Amino acid sequence: MNKINRGISIFLVVFFGLTGSAVACTVKEVVQMARQGAGERAILDRCDRKISGAPRCSAREVVELAFDEKSESEIRDQCRRCERPTCVTPQGDCRITMSMERITDGGECHCPSPFGWVPGLTDCN
Repeated sequence: MNKINRGISIFLVVFFGLTGSAVACTVKEVVQMARQGAGERAILDRCDRKISGAPRCSAREVVELAFDEKSESEIRDQCRRCERPTCVTPQGDCRITMSMERITDGGECHCPSPFGWVPGLTDCN
């Protein structure tokens, strides 16, 4: 990391640490901070590790995508809400009908069977 980026990162951490202003950031704010040279840790600290507008991705994933030079719209598309999640198991698939706010692609899930619950992985596509 060059001296300018390090300086910006230190400034952001100190500034927001002293002001106590750590709140959730938007995807747009994360992309702007990354393009302005803020470090990953500084962005995560500034945003209190919470990013709004990207429910399927963790804050760290959103920051990594921003550093991979993805645009705001690309990040939003990749991290959009899981609309029709399906639990995929070796014995067959089932629809997930519970609250979909925290469902992530590839997350653990279970399908009912006559012999009990069968573990599987969530598919959001």
